[in-house]
Amino acid sequence: MIKINKLTFAYSEKNEVLKNISFETEKQKVTALLGHNGAGKTTLFKCILGLLKPKSGSVEITLSEKGNCNEKIISYLPDSGGLYPFLSPLENLVFRASFYNNYSEAEQLAQFWLEKLKLNKSKVKYAGNLSHGMKKRLSFACALINNPNILLLDEPTNGLDPESIDTITNLISEVNKEDTTIIINTHDLNLVKESCYKIIILQDGSVIGEKKVKDIEENLKEYYLEMVDGYNNKTGEDHV
Repeated sequence: MIKINKLTFAYSEKNEVLKNISFETEKQKVTALLGHNGAGKTTLFKCILGLLKPKSGSVEITLSEKGNCNEKIISYLPDSGGLYPFLSPLENLVFRASFYNNYSEAEQLAQFWLEKLKLNKSKVKYAGNLSHGMKKRLSFACALINNPNILLLDEPTNGLDPESIDTITNLISEVNKEDTTIIINTHDLNLVKESCYKIIILQDGSVIGEKKVKDIEENLKEYYLEMVDGYNNKTGEDHV
């Protein structure tokens, strides 16, 4: 579980990106972060990961052990993918798996994920030469290979074809059933509808909406736009 308590972050005195944010994720559920580009979603991820230090407030993370693993792992899939372009897919996976496993175990895990995500035929190529969809699949495998307790996904379906989106959507549901708590930063409302338990709407660094997906009576897009328009009308802001 992740508890955000009155979190404020600023890159400078005049540039407050996150403004007194508070919310909680439910343990072993999928939460979606929605909001326009620049709303503060990726910055919030970096605060959760400890890569950025908040100006005030706190991030509390409660993790439970999974399986026989004594490590408590938070994994992050950035929008950029985070791959090493001049390593092969196999080498990218083995490198990450070796953080928590010996080489033999790391190689077995890598082979498992290459086959699961249909990347085994491309394992000898440079990762940088893969198609966009295959890079996304490989990045997903890198994020999952150490069986994380918490998974942060930044635009996991951005720019993907329908087949790859379906693969990623199914994988998110599969991983969540294995007791992984997931937060997704996304604009993909179909992904939210199919995979998420709750949505958090960010606008200009503030939480303007929070609701369980099953409790949204209207169309998800209509609810999102209603919350954003209501905020914009109140503040006089306008975003495309």
